[in-house]
Amino acid sequence: MKNKIYIKQWLEFKPYNNQTDTDAYYLNLSNTIKKSLSSQYFFVLLMYLNEQEIDALSCFLASYFEDIISETDIWKTFSEIYFEHYKKRLPFYDTKEYFEGEINEQDIAFLIWYFLNTVQKEKVISPANDFITEIAAKVMILLEDEYEYALENNHLKQFYTLDENETDFYTVRNLIDTILFKTYLFYPDTALKLAEQELELIEENDDENLNHYLQETRDSLLHKSHTSLMSLKGKEWAARILGDKHPVSSHLLQMSPRIRGFFLYKGQDDLNIFIEHIASGKKFKLTQKSFDHSHLLNSMDTIMYIGIVKWQKEWWFSGVYFQNDFNADLVLNEKNSLESRMVVNFLDHNTQETNQTLKIHIDAFLDFNNGSQIAFMHVDKRVHKKLYGIS
Repeated sequence: MKNKIYIKQWLEFKPYNNQTDTDAYYLNLSNTIKKSLSSQYFFVLLMYLNEQEIDALSCFLASYFEDIISETDIWKTFSEIYFEHYKKRLPFYDTKEYFEGEINEQDIAFLIWYFLNTVQKEKVISPANDFITEIAAKVMILLEDEYEYALENNHLKQFYTLDENETDFYTVRNLIDTILFKTYLFYPDTALKLAEQELELIEENDDENLNHYLQETRDSLLHKSHTSLMSLKGKEWAARILGDKHPVSSHLLQMSPRIRGFFLYKGQDDLNIFIEHIASGKKFKLTQKSFDHSHLLNSMDTIMYIGIVKWQKEWWFSGVYFQNDFNADLVLNEKNSLESRMVVNFLDHNTQETNQTLKIHIDAFLDFNNGSQIAFMHVDKRVHKKLYGIS
């Protein structure tokens, strides 16, 4: 345990780049958490994490404390969603004595388990391991001592709010980006996943298109990722963090998946650009207010590679864009591509025929599973102990 945690690493857990008045306090708390680890605990953690990742774990736990103190409601949102599904505040641990809206030792234990099993994938670590609960108990003592005097980060909450009349897709998309890639709770999950993919792209590409590759990767993860916690998409987390009463929440839940692929340009007017998805033949109106390159579209049937998302009944540009002259071979390949056609399948999911088929399958499963939507499988205790390392 040699190195001190510096402000640069602490800010990796924040949705802003410049240090605020309270960051020095929470950085100091992160270092205190790290120092509280005995040589025994530090050695055990090194079996799963490197020292930089242990620094990150310390910042992660300090960020949980900051979230509770500052009432940014990130952890509270997870706990509420979990309770709605399982009538319990969090997995694994006894929550008979649990204080909503305050720090809890069970929270800390769960967060340590979650961090360990998300940052690294090689080993599955049981939540029942003694070292997790012992570290949680020690950290809880530290946080209890700080609780009455801890500083609120008033700057933080503004990154998780939207105007009630917000209609701009890009402002809303930025909220989702903040949640998935700049929020402590998803740091070991979607944020690290993005960082790994970006690093891989940088190592493999040094051409002028690198920024386009990075932008496309980020936008793709933003729309497609399901978090390890509750398997929710970013738009679903955003809706819950804003709250059911916020007018934008319902629009977030109705936001379409992103369609990315080749389209034919079919003309434009003052409001829309008319495009046709090559593989499926489906036609779309892309709102002009989302697209700054309409002046470059001069020839009918120009091929456009673009990403689009339906937001508040309009299709918006999202991701990267480039165009080529008409190419008959590309058009034929796209029309014959099952994968390309499938990206628009969700548009037909709400037809009466589809809904009837899905209902038949759901009813059959519920009938087979005694009315429950969750099926539990029995696991041999010896296998369970070996898998989770329980002695």
